Amino acid sequence: MNSSKQNLKITKLINRKHWTKKNFENELNKLDIPSEEKFLIIDKLVKGHIIDDKKWAILYIEKKNSSIKSNRLLKKELLQHGIQNELIENLLIEREDSEACMRAIKYKKKKINSKTNDDEEKKLYNFLISKGFTYNLAYKILDNSI
Repeated sequence: MNSSKQNLKITKLINRKHWTKKNFENELNKLDIPSEEKFLIIDKLVKGHIIDDKKWAILYIEKKNSSIKSNRLLKKELLQHGIQNELIENLLIEREDSEACMRAIKYKKKKINSKTNDDEEKKLYNFLISKGFTYNLAYKILDNSI
């Protein structure tokens, strides 16, 4: 691929969305860019704060659908996007799982169309587990809220 076409594709990638270093590297791999050149491009973008893992992680955590996920699930998802464990721990330190669990219950109650209280409780419990909350926390919060 010639240099001007390559530059155009890279520019389009940069402008399309926010990137983590790992995700951007994966996209560059699809463009068959030589390793040395790929790492120079990424380094330049990181130094220019165009690729910023911390900023990306903050945006990800603040997304609306992330407010109903457990810290455990968010950590798993952020690790999959290449965010460093120490950074994740620092960002999630003040976030309470119990508050997120309550938001998840409130969210799911709006969507449940149950005929019995037991059926609703089972659906809520399964939903909470699917969002990464521990069994103990799910039971504790459900006992207090229903």
